[in-house]
Amino acid sequence: MSPDPQTQPGPLSMGGARAHHDGSLLYVSRPYPSIGDELTLRVRVDPELGAREVFVRSTLDGDQRFSRCVEVDRGGAGDTWWEASVTMTNQCMNYRFLIQTHEAVSLSIPSACTTAR
Repeated sequence: MSPDPQTQPGPLSMGGARAHHDGSLLYVSRPYPSIGDELTLRVRVDPELGAREVFVRSTLDGDQRFSRCVEVDRGGAGDTWWEASVTMTNQCMNYRFLIQTHEAVSLSIPSACTTAR
């Protein structure tokens, strides 16, 4: 089963399991970055999705770049949090999370854009 296409960042579900990133302070470390700033981007993943690896796909001077996320403990039961650091290199940085599951299914959370001040 493949997820329905979405146009806004937010939850992605597959078989009832969900992943979520909405661009708020819980998910993006700096809401108003400057070019050159390091950002931490986070995604929350339901363990039922069976995430094996998570990546952030961003663009650097027009070329795509994949940053491996690490699983982090956010001090709560339930969902698993993953995060990666990326550098703000353009005025607007488009990115999306790619989730590789145990069933070798790749899921993608729709693009988000962080804009430099």
